[in-house]
Amino acid sequence: MSAAVVTTGCADTVTTETGTDTAETKSSTDTVTKEPSTNTVNTETGADTTETRTTADATDTTAVVAPPALDAVVTRQPSGSAPGQVKLRLHNDTARTLDIRFGNVPPFSRFSSASVAGRRLLFLPTIDRQATSPPVAQLVPAEPTDRRIGDVPCWTATGEVYPVEFFTDESLRPGDSVVRSYTVVWASDSDCGPGTYSFERTTSNEAPLRLDSTVEITVATDGSLSAAAETDLV
Repeated sequence: MSAAVVTTGCADTVTTETGTDTAETKSSTDTVTKEPSTNTVNTETGADTTETRTTADATDTTAVVAPPALDAVVTRQPSGSAPGQVKLRLHNDTARTLDIRFGNVPPFSRFSSASVAGRRLLFLPTIDRQATSPPVAQLVPAEPTDRRIGDVPCWTATGEVYPVEFFTDESLRPGDSVVRSYTVVWASDSDCGPGTYSFERTTSNEAPLRLDSTVEITVATDGSLSAAAETDLV
């Protein structure tokens, strides 16, 4: 799923996520910070307004024969006090620098899942990069609904999510990682229920390297979450 219509020229241009991923029209440099370190694990600090990235000096100019690794882990299960959260990490474990043109939120910017029995999940980045309209902070509800899966209440977005389309270019050297946390809520027009909800995104064809990534969030019959992710070269 992706934007079928894209308009440039203003920060509040929005699109709906339907159809096939065919175009993005506004480029932008990433605003996240990059800190050299000997540690190979990234961390997010504060209110998710920055991200850290590990770096290494070795660069190989040979052809890419394998994609970077995309990992997903549930960092918070949904409860009566907060919705669930998932952390993604895209790690360059290849021997060369990877130049990637991401969507508006690296490493993954597909915010609405495919429908399962008429139900949809939203995958909202916890960092505010003006990636959606309304902003993600306004989409995450303060309280859950009365509906439940098992003993777990359902958290439903306060409105529909419209992605603001722009590019983010990243050069990931060998050993670099990009880490991002996402809040998991139900779409505003969706019921809630168990199932496996899939999010798919292909990076722009205007960069030498393209990644086809999938994130799957499984909601169990007791309301708990599990997550898996993978990426491959296009």
